[in-house]
Amino acid sequence: MRKIRPPRFALALLLALPLLAQAASGDAPRFSVQGELKPVAASADGRFALSGQARVTAQPTSADGRFGLKSVLASCDPLDTILFRNGFEGP
Repeated sequence: MRKIRPPRFALALLLALPLLAQAASGDAPRFSVQGELKPVAASADGRFALSGQARVTAQPTSADGRFGLKSVLASCDPLDTILFRNGFEGP
């Protein structure tokens, strides 16, 4: 019977992953995420509760000041009334 051995390249890649992750974690506050776990009281039937909070601190202009971010008309509404004001594709 033949033994199955993973290729040496795959093993080298698995060993190098922690080093690559540390090298990629430079100063990039634009794409950073922080998390925190807090214990919550269990409900009467033993289920868990989940709550979330997000904070975005975006810079309104690019580093050289040529481009700006306009999110005044942005919405998370699935049927956005600004975009489909005339009822196009709406219920």
